[in-house]
Amino acid sequence: MFKRSFLNLFGSPREVPRKATTYTRDPLRAVPVHLDHVEWGCDGKGLIQIRRHAIGLTKKRGKGHARPRIQETQVQLDEQGSFCWKQIDGERNLVEITRSYAKSFKVSSQDAENAVFHFTKMLMQRGLIGLTLPEGGET
Repeated sequence: MFKRSFLNLFGSPREVPRKATTYTRDPLRAVPVHLDHVEWGCDGKGLIQIRRHAIGLTKKRGKGHARPRIQETQVQLDEQGSFCWKQIDGERNLVEITRSYAKSFKVSSQDAENAVFHFTKMLMQRGLIGLTLPEGGET
Protein backbone atom coordinates (compact mmCIF):
# COMPACT_ATOMS: atom_id res chain seq x y z
CA MET A 1 0.00 0.00 0.00
CA PHE A 2 2.79 2.47 0.83
CA LYS A 3 5.39 3.48 -1.71
CA ARG A 4 8.91 4.36 -0.62
CA SER A 5 9.92 7.80 -1.71
CA PHE A 6 13.68 7.23 -1.64
CA LEU A 7 16.16 4.81 -0.11
CA ASN A 8 15.64 2.48 2.84
CA LEU A 9 14.12 3.74 6.07
CA PHE A 10 17.24 3.97 8.23
CA GLY A 11 19.89 3.87 5.51
CA SER A 12 22.59 6.32 4.70
CA PRO A 13 21.74 10.01 4.36
CA ARG A 14 19.91 10.81 1.14
CA GLU A 15 22.06 12.25 -1.58
CA VAL A 16 20.60 15.53 -2.76
CA PRO A 17 20.46 15.42 -6.56
CA ARG A 18 20.82 19.17 -7.00
CA LYS A 19 23.58 21.54 -6.05
CA ALA A 20 22.71 23.73 -3.06
CA THR A 21 23.02 27.44 -3.65
CA THR A 22 21.77 30.70 -2.20
CA TYR A 23 18.67 31.66 -4.11
CA THR A 24 17.33 35.17 -3.69
CA ARG A 25 15.23 35.92 -6.78
CA ASP A 26 12.17 33.67 -6.80
CA PRO A 27 11.65 31.16 -4.00
CA LEU A 28 8.85 29.52 -5.99
CA ARG A 29 11.50 28.14 -8.37
CA ALA A 30 12.48 25.70 -5.60
CA VAL A 31 11.70 22.04 -6.26
CA PRO A 32 10.01 20.08 -3.44
CA VAL A 33 11.17 16.50 -2.78
CA HIS A 34 9.81 13.76 -0.54
CA LEU A 35 12.23 12.94 2.28
CA ASP A 36 13.69 9.46 2.63
CA HIS A 37 12.05 8.60 5.97
CA VAL A 38 8.56 9.11 4.53
CA GLU A 39 6.24 6.41 3.20
CA TRP A 40 3.02 7.21 1.40
CA GLY A 41 0.16 5.65 -0.48
CA CYS A 42 -3.42 6.22 -1.64
CA ASP A 43 -6.55 5.10 0.15
CA GLY A 44 -9.66 3.82 -1.66
CA LYS A 45 -10.78 7.37 -2.44
CA GLY A 46 -7.47 8.40 -4.01
CA LEU A 47 -6.46 10.48 -0.98
CA ILE A 48 -2.87 10.38 0.21
CA GLN A 49 -1.87 8.84 3.54
CA ILE A 50 1.64 9.67 4.74
CA ARG A 51 3.74 7.98 7.42
CA ARG A 52 6.92 9.51 8.78
CA HIS A 53 9.39 7.59 10.91
CA ALA A 54 11.89 9.32 13.17
CA ILE A 55 14.37 7.88 15.62
CA GLY A 56 14.60 9.56 18.99
CA LEU A 57 15.78 8.74 22.49
CA THR A 58 13.54 8.03 25.43
CA LYS A 59 14.39 9.87 28.60
CA LYS A 60 14.66 7.40 31.41
CA ARG A 61 14.01 8.54 34.95
CA GLY A 62 16.53 7.56 37.52
CA LYS A 63 19.60 5.58 36.61
CA GLY A 64 20.24 4.11 33.21
CA HIS A 65 20.79 5.20 29.67
CA ALA A 66 18.35 6.67 27.25
CA ARG A 67 17.02 4.10 24.81
CA PRO A 68 16.26 4.59 21.14
CA ARG A 69 12.64 4.76 20.12
CA ILE A 70 10.90 5.08 16.79
CA GLN A 71 8.30 7.80 16.55
CA GLU A 72 5.73 7.49 13.79
CA THR A 73 3.60 10.34 12.51
CA GLN A 74 0.63 9.74 10.21
CA VAL A 75 -1.04 12.38 8.06
CA GLN A 76 -4.19 12.02 5.95
CA LEU A 77 -4.43 14.62 3.17
CA ASP A 78 -7.64 16.01 1.71
CA GLU A 79 -8.33 16.25 -2.02
CA GLN A 80 -6.32 19.43 -2.53
CA GLY A 81 -3.42 18.27 -0.38
CA SER A 82 -3.37 14.92 -2.17
CA PHE A 83 -3.26 16.70 -5.52
CA CYS A 84 -0.27 18.79 -4.42
CA TRP A 85 1.52 15.77 -2.91
CA LYS A 86 1.19 13.84 -6.17
CA GLN A 87 2.75 16.80 -8.04
CA ILE A 88 5.91 16.51 -5.93
CA ASP A 89 8.18 14.41 -8.12
CA GLY A 90 11.58 16.04 -7.63
CA GLU A 91 11.29 17.68 -11.06
CA ARG A 92 8.40 20.18 -10.84
CA ASN A 93 9.07 23.45 -9.06
CA LEU A 94 6.54 25.33 -6.94
CA VAL A 95 5.60 27.60 -9.86
CA GLU A 96 4.59 24.61 -11.96
CA ILE A 97 2.69 23.04 -9.07
CA THR A 98 0.89 26.35 -8.45
CA ARG A 99 -0.17 26.62 -12.11
CA SER A 100 -1.41 23.05 -12.13
CA TYR A 101 -3.30 23.63 -8.86
CA ALA A 102 -4.99 26.81 -10.20
CA LYS A 103 -6.09 25.01 -13.36
CA SER A 104 -7.36 21.86 -11.58
CA PHE A 105 -9.28 23.67 -8.82
CA LYS A 106 -10.31 26.68 -10.94
CA VAL A 107 -8.94 29.30 -8.54
CA SER A 108 -7.02 32.52 -9.16
CA SER A 109 -3.25 32.36 -9.46
CA GLN A 110 -2.92 34.31 -6.19
CA ASP A 111 -5.20 31.88 -4.31
CA ALA A 112 -3.29 28.94 -5.79
CA GLU A 113 0.04 30.47 -4.80
CA ASN A 114 -1.17 31.02 -1.23
CA ALA A 115 -2.54 27.47 -0.97
CA VAL A 116 0.64 25.85 -2.33
CA PHE A 117 2.87 28.06 -0.18
CA HIS A 118 1.02 27.22 3.05
CA PHE A 119 0.79 23.52 2.17
CA THR A 120 4.52 23.41 1.41
CA LYS A 121 5.31 25.19 4.66
CA MET A 122 3.16 22.74 6.65
CA LEU A 123 4.83 19.72 5.03
CA MET A 124 8.29 21.14 5.72
CA GLN A 125 7.44 21.88 9.36
CA ARG A 126 6.33 18.26 9.78
CA GLY A 127 9.53 16.96 8.20
CA LEU A 128 7.79 15.37 5.21
CA ILE A 129 9.41 17.27 2.33
CA GLY A 130 12.48 19.35 1.61
CA LEU A 131 13.22 21.93 -1.06
CA THR A 132 16.05 21.84 -3.56
CA LEU A 133 17.12 24.58 -5.91
CA PRO A 134 17.64 24.09 -9.61
CA GLU A 135 21.23 23.86 -10.81
CA GLY A 136 22.43 26.99 -12.49
CA GLY A 137 19.61 28.99 -10.91
CA GLU A 138 19.94 32.72 -10.47
CA THR A 139 21.45 33.78 -7.17
